[in-house]
Amino acid sequence: GKELHAWTSKPPRSPADLILHTSAFALRTSHSALLPPHTCGACDVCLGETEELAPADALVTAQKIISAVWRLNGRFGAGHVVDVVIGKRTDKVARGGHDQLSVFGLLADAGEQAVRAWIDQLAVQGHVAVVEDGVYSFLTMTEVGRGLCKGEGAVRLGRPVAKSKPARSSRRGDKGSGAKSGSDRSERASSSADDALFERLRALRRRLAERLGVPPYLVFTDVTLRALASERPATLEAMRGIKGIGETKLARYGTQFLPVIRGEDPDLSDAGT
Repeated sequence: GKELHAWTSKPPRSPADLILHTSAFALRTSHSALLPPHTCGACDVCLGETEELAPADALVTAQKIISAVWRLNGRFGAGHVVDVVIGKRTDKVARGGHDQLSVFGLLADAGEQAVRAWIDQLAVQGHVAVVEDGVYSFLTMTEVGRGLCKGEGAVRLGRPVAKSKPARSSRRGDKGSGAKSGSDRSERASSSADDALFERLRALRRRLAERLGVPPYLVFTDVTLRALASERPATLEAMRGIKGIGETKLARYGTQFLPVIRGEDPDLSDAGT
């Protein structure tokens, strides 16, 4: 509603302000009151679901991204900012001459996934803001972000952690290999099904987040979506036991996610109400 639009247009000045804002929209996590200072309780960094960068690295990385947002005059969305800082020469980048900017390719080694996560983290910490103009969204620098570029204030950034794959045995001819092979096939099939459901849940989360105008992990984090894909709860009561789903999020999003878990289309008629 109007409050949520005001929040994205005029972001909180500090992580503490963010906690006050998110509580007003019932987006505050159940444990945020117990968090240490300078944590927002909402982003992947504060929830411990990323590998946190060293403070000096986080500051330099944030300054590079915010500088790119400023160089683009706040007239482009997050996706375009990502393309510029990772050095991706798309048609749109070339038409705008943005491959000639000093910020082009500054984070080429980081990768698209990491930069997207960092932009979300900067937004939730108030260093950049999403401004809506009709059907378009633009990423702009805030006064907090301007101060950070001058070395004022603090920032926390976390890199998405790559999930380790279980080691696969190269030994052949072991006893019971037939049984193990059958078990392996079953596990792979189950894992594939979980991955497919996870992607469907991510798609739903993205649609909900776009409708609410918030970063996707303020709906559910990837950890929560993975748990939903693996556990496949059939009822709201069963969803209550999943990590990251408190009473507020259960009430807000449960009825949208349950049909997808069952293999049906989601009902978005009351999404975010």
